[in-house]
Amino acid sequence: MKYILISAVSKDGYIARYPGDLPNKWTSTEEQNIFKKDIKSCFWSVMGRNTHELSFNLNRKRIIFTNSVNKYKKINKNHIYFNPQKGSLKSLLNIIKPKHNLCILGGTKVNDYFLKKKIIDEFIITEEPIEFKSGLKLFSKLKWNDLLNNHIKFGLLKKQKIINKRGAIYFHFLKK
Repeated sequence: MKYILISAVSKDGYIARYPGDLPNKWTSTEEQNIFKKDIKSCFWSVMGRNTHELSFNLNRKRIIFTNSVNKYKKINKNHIYFNPQKGSLKSLLNIIKPKHNLCILGGTKVNDYFLKKKIIDEFIITEEPIEFKSGLKLFSKLKWNDLLNNHIKFGLLKKQKIINKRGAIYFHFLKK
């Protein structure tokens, strides 16, 4: 199983202008189409409660980070609430036994959790050619430009391609 972080960011490294900001309001059609293709490889997705509520889908398998449960709680056949402060992700994964990729879909706190554990195998990030100047960052302590420019220091190989005429760039970072 691989851990794959998938996100869109502004040129200055933000995933949203404010809590509740929907990515489809500021990302390109090309990015949205690639995102849909990329998440097809996800057996389970991991996201925060806000991200889950903004993109609710009863048919997608989701682990939803929240502080409202003790360790974890099965909500329905596809949704599990998980408290990362009290529960063990490893124990939860042993129960659900994901067969393929586990995709990390944000927000910032969820991204931070996996970055801190150093278990992200791939980063798939589309940089849109806009700047927010403030908002919700991809990571709270790691700047987007630091990852972009120092990927070798993090043990990552980088592939990139321009996906539209506006200059949106699709980055794929892989662990060496």
